[in-house]
Amino acid sequence: MRMMTPKTRMTTGKTDLHFHAPGPLPFSMNQSIMPTSEPAITLPTGLLIGAVLGTAVLASSGWVVVTRLGGWAADVQVAGLAAGAVVALTGVLGTLVMKPWRARPISWWTTMCMVGMVTRLILTPALTFVLYSAVSLNAAALSLSVALAYLLVVVAEAAVLAGHVGQTLYPRADRGKLAPGSSVPGSSTQSNT
Repeated sequence: MRMMTPKTRMTTGKTDLHFHAPGPLPFSMNQSIMPTSEPAITLPTGLLIGAVLGTAVLASSGWVVVTRLGGWAADVQVAGLAAGAVVALTGVLGTLVMKPWRARPISWWTTMCMVGMVTRLILTPALTFVLYSAVSLNAAALSLSVALAYLLVVVAEAAVLAGHVGQTLYPRADRGKLAPGSSVPGSSTQSNT
């Protein structure tokens, strides 16, 4: 436990506070205080960016197809394409803010994913407002298409992250393989004698 003791300078009379520890400190400022029992992993950067871009393109393409089939005006279709571009841009920026190429303990990735999510939550409405102010688009169509594309991108990113972390913690290479001479419990190859 550190104690603070006042020390007075002889020349100025000002009091300085100094920290004194009764024993060695449990860690130095240069050492990490993160637990070391967790595996440190990197996230699949290319797969995350591909999922973000692919989902945004699919969402905006789907928007255009549905609005054409529904006979909507061209400005509604253009709003869907613009929304896909905004969501793709903010999604890639949110992914890059997380720095998925750096190895971190798994528990830290939840925090970094929240950082990416907050980045997107701030940038998406801001860029949508700037786009709406710069180009006169249908406000309802733009808002709805941004929300739809954003939701689909978040779901796709969560699926990629969950799959990667699950594969890292529980590799599938060992699943379904039995040791030589063993059999599955309850199968017909076991003898009941």
